[in-house]
Amino acid sequence: MKLMGKLFLRTSVWLVASIGALTLGVTAFTYSGSGNRETVRTLERNFFVQLWKGSQARATAKNSLPSTTPEGRIIQ
Repeated sequence: MKLMGKLFLRTSVWLVASIGALTLGVTAFTYSGSGNRETVRTLERNFFVQLWKGSQARATAKNSLPSTTPEGRIIQ
């Protein structure tokens, strides 16, 4: 149990640090020129559109594997 706690903590810290570094990188790139600003805005727009579309997708069934009947037929 202690190992899981350490693993969770390390993963969380790594994730936060990665997001922070990425944010700083994008910010520096954005403010380095007007042409870059438009590129970043386009990337941001596409990212959030994909994120929204992904949130609208329906979840798959928990048991999505086909099961068989006693006769050996597959139920879809």
